[in-house]
Amino acid sequence: MSFETAKKAIDQLLRADDDIKGYINSWEIPAVVINFIGGEPFLEIDLIDQITDYFVSKMIEMHHPWATKYRISISTNGILYFDPRVQEYIKKNQNVLGLSISIDGDKELHDSCRVFPDGSGSYEKAMEAVRHYMTHYNNEIGSKMTIAPGNVEHVYRAVVSMIKNGYKTINLNCVYEKGWELHHATTLYWQLKKLADYLLENDLWQEIYLSIFYLHPGTKSESNENWCGGNGEMLALNWRGRYYPCLRYMEDSVGPNKEYYIGDIEKGIGQDELTALRVKELRSITYQSQSPQECIDCGISTGCGWCTAYNYQEMGSVNKRATFICDMHYATVLASLYYFNSIYEKLGETYRLSFNGIEDKALAIIPKEEFEIIKEMTEDGNRNDNNP
Repeated sequence: MSFETAKKAIDQLLRADDDIKGYINSWEIPAVVINFIGGEPFLEIDLIDQITDYFVSKMIEMHHPWATKYRISISTNGILYFDPRVQEYIKKNQNVLGLSISIDGDKELHDSCRVFPDGSGSYEKAMEAVRHYMTHYNNEIGSKMTIAPGNVEHVYRAVVSMIKNGYKTINLNCVYEKGWELHHATTLYWQLKKLADYLLENDLWQEIYLSIFYLHPGTKSESNENWCGGNGEMLALNWRGRYYPCLRYMEDSVGPNKEYYIGDIEKGIGQDELTALRVKELRSITYQSQSPQECIDCGISTGCGWCTAYNYQEMGSVNKRATFICDMHYATVLASLYYFNSIYEKLGETYRLSFNGIEDKALAIIPKEEFEIIKEMTEDGNRNDNNP
């Protein structure tokens, strides 16, 4: 991307021109996160620095409400972290910067997929960056683990390694793509239960946050909102100056000749027949409009996610939901019930979370005796309620 391309987009967004504000009006949104995504973003550190400076100076010049309510987010492999230009950028923006350095679990797991051209692993280099950032900038570093069929058996090992390396918040989610089989859900349940026991036995449950354990599992969603942010809450810009609902809609993600752009820096957003139709389509998505009846009726739908871009890629429509993660969601719910009810029991609380899913689906994932343990935990105490 050139600076001129970025500059045009920034000007268009901050001015809230008529040709863009029908989709996203920056003056009506309370805050913004500016996300630089690669490849490896720090390969273009000079450009990132120039774009950031322009964005900030323009917000201040315009007295834009974002001038005091913005964050910068960068995900990096950490290899260029100690470049003097990168260090200068971090120091200059440290109060608003959220930095994520990719670590794929322990050394063996990381070095199996992230190697230098000579075949050597990059784990030590990445961890050196992690430790420096934590100690010199007194910042908690971001982390995210994407769970896929190829690594589900390593979830416990990878997360414990990250915890031991100082991570306090670890975001985990299963990919939405097809490829999941029932045995993967069984594996995920045992991996998560083992993690729950690790946190409980080491008194880390108050200190460590794992997003995959969510507090209201086993309940039916009462919301009809489309929780996916690719419908006006996010805006992605590619190197050619095209706008997308999010980066997942770009050609690199959805495949050749399938990119789902909604405008560009020359015309704006939704200003021709094709992009106007796409904007209208995105605006129409609700939980119920995209979901099959099985999902609408599901008693444990809270926390079950989707990606409208993957819907488009796999199902041919942003408004037709892919449901390949159903069994994985069941496994997550069962593990979350075990985790939180164990905490309530540990605290001597009578409150319990209950399971409102289909028992046969649970029994396809875990043995009956294990399911009975979870049921017994939900029934202990005097109160059985999902809404504290």
